[in-house]
Amino acid sequence: SVSTNIHALHALRLLGKPAAGTSAYVEANRNPHGLWDNEKWHVSWLYPTAHAVAALAQGKPQWRDERALAALLQAQRDDGGWGAGRASTFEETAYALFALHVMDGSEEPTGRRRIAQAVARALEWMLARHAVHALPQTPLWIGKELYCPTRVVRVAELAGLWLALRW
Repeated sequence: SVSTNIHALHALRLLGKPAAGTSAYVEANRNPHGLWDNEKWHVSWLYPTAHAVAALAQGKPQWRDERALAALLQAQRDDGGWGAGRASTFEETAYALFALHVMDGSEEPTGRRRIAQAVARALEWMLARHAVHALPQTPLWIGKELYCPTRVVRVAELAGLWLALRW
């Protein structure tokens, strides 16, 4: 699967190991907009895209991807969140924030302003919907049927909210 290769690439890069073949595979599995949407384990394109951005940027301080950044910013909904389905979800908004966090570090000032504006809108959306003890309900993960690994998703949601709060 694409995400398995993305995770392998990230691990190899973290270890400082050569990963040209895996990197080429990950790059080749983008859609025409520069995003990753051919995922076996998750309904949303935001999950593999966030992880691919992190993997490709790992160990490359000047890494930039204008095509993916433009597509990600364009996909933000009018309400401030992100979602592959009919509505924004907290989980998918968190994944978008993970990718934007990685991209922000190597962007020019104009790009950083665009990212900051998107993050501010996402934070407003997240704060309006955040419930301290609520567990995620949207089944975006694929097994034999759709499911939601609540603890995994909740950690992603809280990490995304934390990133946005600290922006």
